[in-house]
Amino acid sequence: MRGVAADDVFPLVLASAHPARDPRTGEVFTVNFGGPMGIDVLGWQLLGDRFTDLVRWDGRGPLERWRLVDPRGAPVVIGQSVHQVAVTADWVLVLDTAFRMEPEKTIAPVAVHPQDPVVRLWLVRRADLLPNATTVQARRVDLPREAVHLVADYANPGDRVTVHVEHNCASDGSEWLLWSDQRLDTWAPVRRDLLGAIVAPTDRSAIGTHVIDARAGALVRSDLVGHEDLTWGLSLHACPGGLAAVPWQLDASDVGLDGSSAGAYDLYQLTLAGVKVAMVAIDADVMVI
Repeated sequence: MRGVAADDVFPLVLASAHPARDPRTGEVFTVNFGGPMGIDVLGWQLLGDRFTDLVRWDGRGPLERWRLVDPRGAPVVIGQSVHQVAVTADWVLVLDTAFRMEPEKTIAPVAVHPQDPVVRLWLVRRADLLPNATTVQARRVDLPREAVHLVADYANPGDRVTVHVEHNCASDGSEWLLWSDQRLDTWAPVRRDLLGAIVAPTDRSAIGTHVIDARAGALVRSDLVGHEDLTWGLSLHACPGGLAAVPWQLDASDVGLDGSSAGAYDLYQLTLAGVKVAMVAIDADVMVI
């Protein structure tokens, strides 16, 4: 019986977990990217060439795609992964998120890499997505602190884009509890029934509202809010059409010392406190919980 190669099963195609749909036009935006961090396993480039393509679908015809390049004409390279895409009236936002690709874990589960402590946000003007073009320019803005999800206000007056970001500080969706892990507080082996669960965060999260000059590719203003008990392990959000009043949900299924890992603590060198699950509402106009 001959061996089965990876391409005999399915090709490796990297895309966004959360594509964006414009509620006004019905267009859907996502990305196709490859080669983050140049990761290889035993010298094999499993993720292929480095590229980032913005993909658009109108719901009827074929997919359209454009290769992203920076203002110098160099290819846009994703450092970790594109977990989410967002859309405003005039801009598409591609979020290089704190959800690192670690294919080497398939052969070495104990291999760990910290998430980058900054969010790289790429902005593409929708008017530049021309039918006969093959590339489109993207502008980069860095937001301090890690993040995986965001909400973008649809209106962008004067090309000012406002995003509401859940900053998952020292949270690591790429690491899970292993049989060799020990609790942070007692150094006892972790509970066997939690093996495979994502490790608990080791720092308090924050919620940030950031105003960006998309045309200039510059951060104009950032406002952050956090709470000692209520903003640990921020996860998914809910919002009415991307409006400013945003309720945020705490994902506490793995929060607490039972889900802690001394290895994760060593990775981020921060302190963990056990908290209970909660639903949190944020008034983004005044940044009050």
